[in-house]
Amino acid sequence: MSANNGTSLLSYLSIVYSHAPKPPHLPLLTPPRKPGGGYYPEEGWIFVEWYFMVMGYYTCKHFTHKSINGEVVKNSIIYTWGKFREFLPYVFISVTIEYVYESLPLLADGIKPFLKNFYNMPFELSLLSDSIVNEPVHVVPLWFLSSVFLVFLWFCCVMQMKDKYMLWLISWTVPVLYYGYVGVIGGHTYPINLFRTFAGLMVGAFVYFASTKLSMNKIVSDKLIFLLTFIECSSFLFVIISVFRNWQYHRLNLIAFAIGNMLIFSGITATSKIKARWMTFLGKISMPLFILHWSVGTVINYYLWERAYTTKIIFYYVGTFATALLSYFVIEYLKNSNFKKICGK
Repeated sequence: MSANNGTSLLSYLSIVYSHAPKPPHLPLLTPPRKPGGGYYPEEGWIFVEWYFMVMGYYTCKHFTHKSINGEVVKNSIIYTWGKFREFLPYVFISVTIEYVYESLPLLADGIKPFLKNFYNMPFELSLLSDSIVNEPVHVVPLWFLSSVFLVFLWFCCVMQMKDKYMLWLISWTVPVLYYGYVGVIGGHTYPINLFRTFAGLMVGAFVYFASTKLSMNKIVSDKLIFLLTFIECSSFLFVIISVFRNWQYHRLNLIAFAIGNMLIFSGITATSKIKARWMTFLGKISMPLFILHWSVGTVINYYLWERAYTTKIIFYYVGTFATALLSYFVIEYLKNSNFKKICGK
């Protein structure tokens, strides 16, 4: 689904942009407003809800089409491992860069402070960092990947309910109860982060049921197809504009994501006809871009601290894309070549 791959890249790029270095008079790697009403995006975190939604959609689709053999927990473990093992090599690269970069200056005080700084590294490598309370997390944006990992087994178990009407009921009541009470906020403090993640995944399940229902309608009117395509594109455009203009319409953004994804996944709009290999490829590198951008940004901020703002920005984007592409090709090569022989597979 090329259109969704393009949306995936756009979503992660919005988060990457919100973490970009700022001019010298403003804090770096934070998203403040420009003086005088300018727009450094503060609301890019809303695309995390998009990620929750899409992952929830595909998970619900997987288990709806899979014959459940009664081994609910086993099925959940297998599916969870299959999902997250693709991320682990990029997580290893990002976390290693961050820890080595932050630990090297400590060697001046001896080997003990240097080694002590690696204390939490195993938790971040195993995507358990979001369960650590009152401990520093080095690769901050990985919180949401960790949070999904921590609740994903439970979500998979729920998705295997035999009563699909009950599952449909849960898929919209859980988000309504959560977002109605807490609101659509970017906070990720423990344990609210886990409830936020589960609610976002449930929105994805609701999107699956809604888009499946929509896909059953055979639409032949060109005018109606054009109208639905316009609504689909406008939904995502509204979120993008609100993010870059710092409009805090969080609930509207969430609804816009749900509507846009329903239409994309239903296959009844004109965008479903888009088939492009390059868009599929962009979708594949979107997650490496997100996982690696924070580490690249912090290293660039350190070594180019006194350089011009434009120089830092150029190195940030070029460095992030180069690191993501290089990592992607190396990892894909190792997965598909002699690495399997070395491992005895």
